[in-house]
Amino acid sequence: IQPTVSQHIRRLEDRLHTNLFERHPRGVRLTFAGRHLLRAARRIVFEADQALGLAGRVSRTEAGQLLLGFY
Repeated sequence: IQPTVSQHIRRLEDRLHTNLFERHPRGVRLTFAGRHLLRAARRIVFEADQALGLAGRVSRTEAGQLLLGFY
């Protein structure tokens, strides 16, 4: 039985209709598609982390908007 991570990777490859890894007897290597998916995933994780941090600061009123108006 394949380890869980390998099973998830295979399912993702099936869903994308492409290999994310070149499989060799001595290991694996990312394909062109795999490298691009990794780059995009890292960007998404970074942006999600930034959004969570901002939400926390806004909830503590450390960041946000202050709208002023006058006549």
